[in-house]
Amino acid sequence: MIFHTVGCFGRKVRSLALSASVAVMFLVAAPVRAADDIPDGAGKEIVIKVCTACHGIIEFASQKHTKPEWDEVVDNMAQRGARASDDEFDMIVAYLAKNFGKDTPSKEAPKQ
Repeated sequence: MIFHTVGCFGRKVRSLALSASVAVMFLVAAPVRAADDIPDGAGKEIVIKVCTACHGIIEFASQKHTKPEWDEVVDNMAQRGARASDDEFDMIVAYLAKNFGKDTPSKEAPKQ
């Protein structure tokens, strides 16, 4: 009955709720699709599990850091609430340094 009395407001609330639901579905599915875009290797699954709990793969895949710099980034994320064991954090740093290090060539566009 409340929606009948508020008219336009009720439709806006329902529309906003539907939009939010659709946005959440895309955000949940995005890390799974993007996981194919980063190199395979030891630590990949842990990186996906831990790092994408808060942000997308593009946020770290687009960066280039040395191993000490990645160690600092990962320590910062741990202080902000990233959850993993010390061994897992070490694997994350090793994976990121190997695949997204300053000396690592950028992923080439497919040749046509």
